[in-house]
Amino acid sequence: MRAGRRGRAALAVRRPSITVLGIAYAATSLIINGFQAALTAVVPDRFPEHKINLASALVGVGLNAGVLAGSLIFVWLPDFAGSKGYYLMAALIVTTAVIFALASPDADSRHLPREPFRLGRFLAKFWISPRKHPDFGWVFLARVLLMLGYFLVFAYFFYALQDYAGFSADKALATAGTLFAVNGAASVVGSMVAAPLADRLDRLKVFVIVSGVGLALSLVIPLVLRSYTGMMTFSLANGFAFGVYMAVDTALVNKVLPQAEDAAKDLGVMNMSIGFPQILSASLGAAIVGTIGYRGLFAVAGVITLAGAVAVLPVRKVR
Repeated sequence: MRAGRRGRAALAVRRPSITVLGIAYAATSLIINGFQAALTAVVPDRFPEHKINLASALVGVGLNAGVLAGSLIFVWLPDFAGSKGYYLMAALIVTTAVIFALASPDADSRHLPREPFRLGRFLAKFWISPRKHPDFGWVFLARVLLMLGYFLVFAYFFYALQDYAGFSADKALATAGTLFAVNGAASVVGSMVAAPLADRLDRLKVFVIVSGVGLALSLVIPLVLRSYTGMMTFSLANGFAFGVYMAVDTALVNKVLPQAEDAAKDLGVMNMSIGFPQILSASLGAAIVGTIGYRGLFAVAGVITLAGAVAVLPVRKVR
């Protein structure tokens, strides 16, 4: 009897409920977004203004290279596609965080003046009025739309390969891994191509517009080619366009911050423009697929990314 109870308990630990999985996912997202917010603040703290474009390029290439490396791990090491992958990702996050903290420590700030902490004043500072700071608001909106258009498709890409492109479950799994890697590699190339051009021309808005239009056009490909060739072409074009955006994203954000002394806090607010689309993409994608199907998903994502490109046009602080 006791042995049976222990076995059922062990089974429950190995197979947690959807509730436990949801709580764990939420906790992970909270920690990762906090990690990313702090890491984003490093750019204005440690790079002078004339080096912001270069820093943005490096951040964009690094992020896309990380996506590529993560995809290749599960393509080349399929054994890590199961529960082992979670342990591997946890170890990599901790290891890289420790290495960064030791190799690039913060300067001592204890001598800087500090205001007395007041909760109400602290919370009030997180509101950035789009009327007073329209450039910040437009960049925030553009970022939300471009990220939402990107994540909307990839949240359901595995299922689209089965239900839309007609792959079997096993083939869809292998194909999805390959296409994610292709998309990541194309993103790295896009960032590396756009980065020196953006730095030399100092015209960030142009690259955001090109990226948004490119993302929208890439989403037309699966509507025309409902096959492996179509999905591969889409992954290449979509990844390249996204890489172009990531090459200038950090520079664009830093150049529309309201006040230099609040850069870290304002970047934390701006960081929500990445987290919110990832949260929304799952529920919005389900609603779209459930009503107008996967063709509608690609079409809606294309319209959203195009709107993201348009949203950056009113920004005045950057060209």
